Amino acid sequence: MVAGIASAVKRGSDLLVRLGGDEFAILMPSTGGPESNTLAKRLASAVSSTGKSFQFSLSCSFGVSSYRAGDMGPEDLVKRADHQLYLAKESGKNQISWDHGPELVRFSRPG
Repeated sequence: MVAGIASAVKRGSDLLVRLGGDEFAILMPSTGGPESNTLAKRLASAVSSTGKSFQFSLSCSFGVSSYRAGDMGPEDLVKRADHQLYLAKESGKNQISWDHGPELVRFSRPG
């Protein structure tokens, strides 16, 4: 269900992939930090609304990261996003954690 929601919310240029279990990644070429944050918030809101329409609770947490000069490959980006996801989950349900700079970490509730 979540994959279907993500497919509907993402843009045509974005690529949705399943990393395993209940973890997904959306690769957004040529997208900066603010735009990726906006997509994460839209997706979180869509997931939450879908759960409500079926009368059950459905939540999601996000770890968001952007490509940085000096990255050696996609593994660097995934590693940072995974770390941000860990921080988001540690902060509670329905959290978005993003890292668009070496020391910039923010949390917000989707909606």
